[in-house]
Amino acid sequence: MDIAVGVFLIIAALLNYFAAMAYNLKGKLNSEIDGFAEKVFDTVDSMDNVVSDSSARKRSKFFTEGRVNQLFSLFLYLSIPLLASAAFFSFKGSYPLVIAIAGVVAIIAEVLGGLMSKYGPSNAPGLVGGILALVLSVPLLVNIA
Repeated sequence: MDIAVGVFLIIAALLNYFAAMAYNLKGKLNSEIDGFAEKVFDTVDSMDNVVSDSSARKRSKFFTEGRVNQLFSLFLYLSIPLLASAAFFSFKGSYPLVIAIAGVVAIIAEVLGGLMSKYGPSNAPGLVGGILALVLSVPLLVNIA
């Protein structure tokens, strides 16, 4: 069980790395689209001083979506060392609190990632690893207390 948890957490860390790169790129592209749209709206505004409310909402939607994607990618980048260290600790059977926290973080990352895009097969290792990490860490935490 310890080895299975470690393997799933390592797979989840690797997939989080690639997902973080993708979300960061998507966030940067949305921010660039927002910057380009702002320049276009400024040009149109200077020509006839009329900008519709719907175009301003679309611009802010791109900006908000870009920032959310970049913040989520930061969360994923920060979760990678935690997942890797928890995998190492699960191989050794020590530090159950780190394993439990990594399990919760893995589950949160997969649920948020699924809500932001779509659930798919890439979410399975993180969910399974997180659940197994919690299952593994509870008896170890009870033995410590």
